[in-house]
Amino acid sequence: MPEEDQIRPVNAAGDYIDGRVGIDDAHRRGVMHKGVWLHVLTLDNHLLLLRRSSSMATCAGGLSIVGEHSWLGESDERCARRALREELPGLAARAAASATASLHPLRAVPRWFLYDYPDDLRRDRALISEWLLTLSINGTQAQALLRQQAAEHAEASEMRFVSIAEYARRLLQESHSFCAPGLLPSALVDSVADVCHVLRTKGPAPEGCGAVLAWRRHDRLRGAETALQEDFDQERTHAPWHQPYSLASAPPLVPQPHTSASAPPPVPQPHPSASAPPLTSAGARGARPRAALRGPAAADAVRRQATRAAA
Repeated sequence: MPEEDQIRPVNAAGDYIDGRVGIDDAHRRGVMHKGVWLHVLTLDNHLLLLRRSSSMATCAGGLSIVGEHSWLGESDERCARRALREELPGLAARAAASATASLHPLRAVPRWFLYDYPDDLRRDRALISEWLLTLSINGTQAQALLRQQAAEHAEASEMRFVSIAEYARRLLQESHSFCAPGLLPSALVDSVADVCHVLRTKGPAPEGCGAVLAWRRHDRLRGAETALQEDFDQERTHAPWHQPYSLASAPPLVPQPHTSASAPPPVPQPHPSASAPPLTSAGARGARPRAALRGPAAADAVRRQATRAAA
């Protein structure tokens, strides 16, 4: 088996242990391993979003981001740079030629992505390190570089730079169209919030950051945990969604005026899930909650709280 198809297992502390296992076998057996997520930010604050190919065994046609498994004993930074070089060669070459482009960890501590896919096709037990590539070109220029490599990318059928506002809208209103919809969109809300915090250190946050940061503040205030945890906990493994849920207490993307200070915001009703729209489309779809907002019980609790507040 080629080295690039093998990974080295890790323990619950995230330390490499002896042995090697094929990537497909690791997914079937739920072997703990390391990986990276690569977020790409342009000069005009657009983020890279991709659609997985219809030929993929898991999440065919789902929205996702660039990710890579760590090879045998590979460091997180080396894996991130390899992901950039292999998955985004045009952008990698441009970044290497630029004195202002940078690749840095998005967060200091990696987190566990624990997810069981439908039909036992895959069991992810991955310790994810997130990295942010900041480009010195705008979204249009970056998109042109992506078009040059589109035919070479077997795992993605579409790659597009979208504004943070559009990214946030898809995460909060179309979570069902993402890969691993019960967990990945929730995790990416935290990731985009971290990107927004980085941008706020340089100036005013772009449109869309307010909605993402409000969502995260809302969850923190009500004591909800983050989607991904720094400590391994098998009990926090997420299973696939099997039915639509309401976006129970999520703040709206665009703040709505209220007729009185005491009037509670409306609680959106559940919508049936649908196939993911094209990345170029802005059509509204149904919504599902973050991992901490689960099912009708959560919606009922919010309605009870709203009724008490109105009284």
